[in-house]
Amino acid sequence: MKRKQLLTKVLLAVALLGVGTSAWAQEIYYSQDYESASADWTTATSGRFTPVILEEGDNHYLSVNQDTRNNNGTTISCTSLQGKVDAETDFTMLFDLKLGSSNNQTPTAFEIYDASNSSVMLSLTATDKSAKTWKINGSSTTVELEGSGTTQTITNHTWYTVKYTRTGSLTYLTVTKKSDGTVVFERAIIDTKSENGGLGKMQFITRRYYANFAIDNIVVREIVDGDVPAVTPVNYTIKYRDESDNKIADDVVTTSYVGAEVTASADQMAAVTYNEQKYIYKSGNTDLTLVADESSNVITLVYRTAATYSYTINAVDGSANVLKVINSGSVFEGDVVQASYPLYVNYNGTLYTKGATSSSFFTNVTIDSDAKTVNYEYAATDIKDVTFLTEGEDITGTGVVNTGNAQARSSNAAAGYASESAIEMVTLPAGTYYIYGVGYFPKNGTRTVAITDGTNNVLDITQTAATNWLAANNTFTLTAETTLYLASGGSSDNALDFVYIIKRTPVSATISDAGWATLYTPYALDFSGVAGLTAYTAVVADNKVTLTEVTDVPANTGVVLKGAAKTYTIPVIASSETAKGDLIGNASAATAYNAYADNTLYMLKKVGEKAQFVPVTAGSIAAGKAYLKIAAATARNLDVTFADEATGISAALMNKETMNNEVYNLKGQRVAAPMKGLYIVNGKKMVIK
Repeated sequence: MKRKQLLTKVLLAVALLGVGTSAWAQEIYYSQDYESASADWTTATSGRFTPVILEEGDNHYLSVNQDTRNNNGTTISCTSLQGKVDAETDFTMLFDLKLGSSNNQTPTAFEIYDASNSSVMLSLTATDKSAKTWKINGSSTTVELEGSGTTQTITNHTWYTVKYTRTGSLTYLTVTKKSDGTVVFERAIIDTKSENGGLGKMQFITRRYYANFAIDNIVVREIVDGDVPAVTPVNYTIKYRDESDNKIADDVVTTSYVGAEVTASADQMAAVTYNEQKYIYKSGNTDLTLVADESSNVITLVYRTAATYSYTINAVDGSANVLKVINSGSVFEGDVVQASYPLYVNYNGTLYTKGATSSSFFTNVTIDSDAKTVNYEYAATDIKDVTFLTEGEDITGTGVVNTGNAQARSSNAAAGYASESAIEMVTLPAGTYYIYGVGYFPKNGTRTVAITDGTNNVLDITQTAATNWLAANNTFTLTAETTLYLASGGSSDNALDFVYIIKRTPVSATISDAGWATLYTPYALDFSGVAGLTAYTAVVADNKVTLTEVTDVPANTGVVLKGAAKTYTIPVIASSETAKGDLIGNASAATAYNAYADNTLYMLKKVGEKAQFVPVTAGSIAAGKAYLKIAAATARNLDVTFADEATGISAALMNKETMNNEVYNLKGQRVAAPMKGLYIVNGKKMVIK
């Protein structure tokens, strides 16, 4: 490749003022000191870290406006250098730089590209958030920059002068503190990241909260004496061998200089894979002083064969009982496994749940021992009688989206879709079912994820606005055994996250001749369509029990029921937002009267013509019945009242005789000839005019 050689092209300088001699001047390809220039950097995302010109004493420099960051990051680029140095020209670039890493995300980086803008020639990348250590060209070679790790404004950071020289295939870098010329990094030769040469754009990639970037006094010129150290370039080779001296990776040849002390970096000694077998570094001559004879400049790294380790990922309850094996497999020792997990697991018909960790449904686990076990602890929910549960991506034949937000935030870190034709999901017997599903919609628009019985959709999850996830539910009835399908038409922009189905097995409740009963079940219930039955929740205050009529209740909620003497069938629903009140119970076992220390249990009972909650002093309360648990020094009967009505109504409403069209006043007294006013007739409030 033809190149401009060192000092072969010079320009005649003007005569020095007052001196009868002349001098030679270097060629300047580009310069920018921001003294009389506008900001020549642009922000990739409008409104984030706007580039601005700031003043420091008599000097101006380019920085970024912290006030516009909006708690987000962006890429800030300068293309003014583009085309100033072509691919066949050697050059030296100098500039003053302040850098600060973010305090929230990594990596923050400063980069200079080659003339094609396809490869980075120089990069400084923060090793962590709030870091002062910056990697050079992605290697283990680093430079320390004072003040860069703090979350302060850029004015408090330290100016450094960066000198970057590119000649042929060799690259040289020096970093000095501008205030006193202290050299903080000097290496005759650094890794050359681009073989293309020339000069393209610069860019600063910032993350959230703090940009901390400033640049000034950019000069790009031809190479002069002192830019290239007086050293003899020489190559050295790193070889990769197994314990039998077999080659397991290509040799790496690097250019440095005679007398340099080189060391195999941690990256160079990282594990390698050859012929589907992993190898782990064991030993080698990792340090070397380079000599002119390149055949002597060899580092040989010896690797051992990595073992194969098995692992298991479990969902467990609070007592470490395994609810489900989420995943298992085998990998090479030291491999990192993405340990994904679902939002729900189904254990004997009950859903157990574990929320996202840092907005993600996975963690990365290093498999550092054989039979490694990872346990995720799940908690039981009120969702019972689950017939079917699946993650979208687990349906056989689905396309899987597990990148971007789908990987980070979807249950089990993925979602599934049927793109070309419907995919069989589950076959259910005849019955009534409740279905709940969540769709994944990463882009704006109107999209639908549907589950169909072959004729009609039993679930439509339709996106109508910008959202990543959207839930939907439905109740449907099958008159015969039926197969459900994930409908076609999905894509990576509209996929099924997960779905569960509950078979609606109604709950039965029997009311005696007294006209009332209590009920406690582990299910959410819907009373709205049960003819002749009224349900109430109860709240205790001031030695009185106030009943509030409700149409539905959550699981594990006690209720008082009123109606004619018969057995009622009450539908089960998935959930309810109704307040539970104070009634409790046990759905599966009787509760002894003294089950709670320092508390008295009360059960509903007809006392004379009144209904009251009376203390239980012996025996037990049957399973499925509701009761009150009250810390009371003196046990006494508790009157029953109804929300927004006088206490006397309780006698009328709870007396079975009110079912015979008898009339009671608000004091609970029977009235033979009612006048104008409010009365209780057949158990309901009526106004007589």
